[in-house]
Amino acid sequence: MGRKIKPPADWMKLGVPVEYEEVIGLGVTHRGTIREEPWLLGGHTWVLMITGKTGCVCCEHVKRSPDGQEAT
Repeated sequence: MGRKIKPPADWMKLGVPVEYEEVIGLGVTHRGTIREEPWLLGGHTWVLMITGKTGCVCCEHVKRSPDGQEAT
């Protein structure tokens, strides 16, 4: 029996302001907005694209921005 894959949160849609932690628990390292909706990478990890980052990031490392604003 394989491990259950947790789907991305319902709020993870285009244009939503987010905060990203490269290492969970060590604090926010980047703020931006979602520029591509989540997809399942390799059949095991949900990822998405955010502004200001090259490549995809793991959805588990992304939180909705509490103030609803993207950092400049």
